[in-house]
Amino acid sequence: TWAEGIVKRYGIKVGRLSDPVKSLSGGNQQKVVVGRSLDETPGLIVAVNPTRGLDVKAAQAVHTVLRECAEQGSAIALISTDLDELAALAHRTVFLSRGQLTEGFSAEALTGG
Repeated sequence: TWAEGIVKRYGIKVGRLSDPVKSLSGGNQQKVVVGRSLDETPGLIVAVNPTRGLDVKAAQAVHTVLRECAEQGSAIALISTDLDELAALAHRTVFLSRGQLTEGFSAEALTGG
């Protein structure tokens, strides 16, 4: 089923597939939201700290899906406090500081590479 595919793809830990989402841990609830939202390739994705609270494997899965969506033509506005995440995913960065937008840096500059 569709739900089984989301559970498998994102490694969501459930007792039974019929359990309500509110019975899951916070991280697994977040995986459900990401999986549901990105299952069909949307035209625009606004992702705010999409991997906060996720384990490394789940965060990598979210990054993979975001890259796939971008490759399929989705525009992605990634808002993140994680510079490593920005460096890994962003083609262009813009920073907001004290009400001013500042053109960002390349991934290499963000990571020191």
